[in-house]
Amino acid sequence: MINLSKAKIINSLLRLSVIASKFLLLLYLQANLGTTETGYFVLFVTSVALFVYISGWDYYSFSNRSLIQGEGASNNIISSHLVLLSISYLIVLTLFFIVAPSSAYGFQLFYLFAIIGILEQLTMEGSRYLVAIKKPLVATFSIVIRTSLLFLVYFLLTFFDIYEHSLSFVFYIWILVDFISLSYIVSSINKEQNYKFYFQLKDFWIIRKGLAVSILFYLGTLSSRGVFSFDKYFLNNSGMIDLISIYAIYLGLANMLVVATNTLLIAFIYPKMVEAYKNNKDDYKAYGDEIFTGSVIIPIISMIVIYIFAPYLFELLEQKSLTDYLDVMWILMLGFFINCIGLRFYYELYSAKKDKIIMLINITSSILFFVCLYLFSGFEGELAIYAVSNSIVIYFLSITLMQIYFSKKIKHSW
Repeated sequence: MINLSKAKIINSLLRLSVIASKFLLLLYLQANLGTTETGYFVLFVTSVALFVYISGWDYYSFSNRSLIQGEGASNNIISSHLVLLSISYLIVLTLFFIVAPSSAYGFQLFYLFAIIGILEQLTMEGSRYLVAIKKPLVATFSIVIRTSLLFLVYFLLTFFDIYEHSLSFVFYIWILVDFISLSYIVSSINKEQNYKFYFQLKDFWIIRKGLAVSILFYLGTLSSRGVFSFDKYFLNNSGMIDLISIYAIYLGLANMLVVATNTLLIAFIYPKMVEAYKNNKDDYKAYGDEIFTGSVIIPIISMIVIYIFAPYLFELLEQKSLTDYLDVMWILMLGFFINCIGLRFYYELYSAKKDKIIMLINITSSILFFVCLYLFSGFEGELAIYAVSNSIVIYFLSITLMQIYFSKKIKHSW
């Protein structure tokens, strides 16, 4: 049974506000700036996300697991993480700066891009750390600050004609709310653990040890982030910039299945499951069963809600373009539902530290995605959106099947 405690319900409502805010922001931008400008906004957001994952090295996969399983002092682990990020920013931003003149953004938006990218990285790592120390509600609230507040501030200031609609204005507000969110995260961590930065040159061994673990996740993450970056770049290169915002809205709704599952279930169960792997066989299996049950029920309920309300919402907002491609939304829904089914098996591999297998799964599935896009490259014009969405389904299906296969081969020491 899924335990819908008060904390889970509150967490779910907060996460729902995050999804709604992202969704409403895209709709509001599309209504006031048009599909083309909104498409460019989606490409900018996609590039920021790509920067975050490239510069992060997936180091949290080592640091969070070490904190959960008590494999090091928290101050040393967090400090080493911050040092690694500082070095990474210097390298990655230099590379981005070199390619900026030939990119869609150029120098004029590079500085906004750099500031937003760093703030997004730090807030994301901070919220992940809060989940690791079993403070999922605090982590969720930090996400609410930097997403819901972004839409709310932009909406109020433009709706009452205090400022004119523009993408640059969105970016400035984005910086402000990210800074507020980061401040909240830092104060929450200090309140909980009284963190103090501590790093010496000899502590570079922690970074080396962490990278030896995280590099496997990193390669897998880069391949998966490549999927959810190249899908939008593919539409842009197909001359379908107007469809990017529509696709992004559908993708956000489909992602609601994963977000709802993570919010109601995973954020509360996965730290316990990882902790129980070494110590308690019965609890470990019980947590796995709970994740699997919830990963089926929660997405089904989410799809029913979307099926009932989404079409009416699109019509109410007079967004006819969104009702013209509803079949694409359901194709994406299928893919994300398949992904939810595989969550239990992913965390079995994660708990058993099968990092190489996780990397292999992600890379193999990503290669399959790009092969599918190549095979669908003959789909021109509006058909490009169907090529991308069907490739996403195949991508998630291959991930889930491989997660099930390899999780069954784990040899436990019980």
